[in-house]
Amino acid sequence: MVQNAALDALRDACEAAIFRTIAREGHHRLSHADWLRAMALGVTLPEAAPWLNAWTPRTAEMDSVLLGDRVAGEPMILMPTDQPHIEQCVGRAIASGRPLDATPVHPVGDFTGYGWYDALPRALGYSFRIERGEGDVFDYAADTQLPPNLVSGRVDGIALELAVQETTVSDAPAEVIALPADLLIVPGDCWTDLEEVGILLSADCAITPGELASLLERACFYPDEDSDADSYHTQQVAFDMQARFTANLLLLGEDAAIIERVREAMREHVSWLIPKDRAIAVRAVNYQVDAAFADKDMAPAITTA
Repeated sequence: MVQNAALDALRDACEAAIFRTIAREGHHRLSHADWLRAMALGVTLPEAAPWLNAWTPRTAEMDSVLLGDRVAGEPMILMPTDQPHIEQCVGRAIASGRPLDATPVHPVGDFTGYGWYDALPRALGYSFRIERGEGDVFDYAADTQLPPNLVSGRVDGIALELAVQETTVSDAPAEVIALPADLLIVPGDCWTDLEEVGILLSADCAITPGELASLLERACFYPDEDSDADSYHTQQVAFDMQARFTANLLLLGEDAAIIERVREAMREHVSWLIPKDRAIAVRAVNYQVDAAFADKDMAPAITTA
């Protein structure tokens, strides 16, 4: 084919035919640029259907955006993309409420220019304000330099601060909205090493050890894909065990965390060796382990341990 006016006219005719076919559907999800192109070719289309996917915080393991359910016919607020551990903490903070009384949704940049989309409020970014005592306040956002004395544990208060623009195309200064938060996860240089992860809990945080372990996995677990690394399953199991120990240590104390970790190790590596309907009593002190079949009177107590 020769590039000339006839070929350009053919392309325009093909595009116009496509747009006329879309027009007969009565609705579409074309970008605003394609919508303008249809207008230029003489095809009048309504604006793209006014719905967006509910915002879902990303996990450390996945770089892609996880789309939630379709949201339509109700107030919406566009949420920005941030680091996974921040999004996970933001998701927890807004789970019990809706900023600006609107449902958080994923933005679609190609829709900029549609009237309904430009009218939506937009969160420009997230930050957390942490109060650790009288006069001891610091703010945390992505790539923030942390205080050198940061230690996991309870703090006086945590607030999520959202910088919100009234509309997507507004030139007005952003309004900062503060929402109560009860938890903040601050990874160190090595995200998958929980010994380097700071976990801050508000004084009234009621998270359970299981919930905290799951949150740590979503916020911090990223498998090593090097050829000499263990399998994904092995890495995931190891991280899960470390996350549960960390959560138990922080919420229940050292003794309870150690006991639970011993139970997990016994269930994972020892319990399958014990004959069915038998009980074994184990005593371990200073790397010395004694084990014997338990008397029948001891079996119920050991079984429920």
